Amino acid sequence: MCGYVWAHGGGGIYGTAVTDNSTMCKLAIESDVVCFNVDYRIAPEHKSPAGAKDMIATLKYVIANA
Repeated sequence: MCGYVWAHGGGGIYGTAVTDNSTMCKLAIESDVVCFNVDYRIAPEHKSPAGAKDMIATLKYVIANA
């Protein structure tokens, strides 16, 4: 099975998974794949590389549980 792991836009300083949720739902339906819409930590509350670490942890989880 194929799938997507999606990091929302915003350059690590704004945005949430919710902002891209409709896009992800449409992608999942049209491509018939599982999609993971990740809500990673953003600045300034969380300093870099917190968001990147969240994405790496998500990728590891998805791969381990595929």
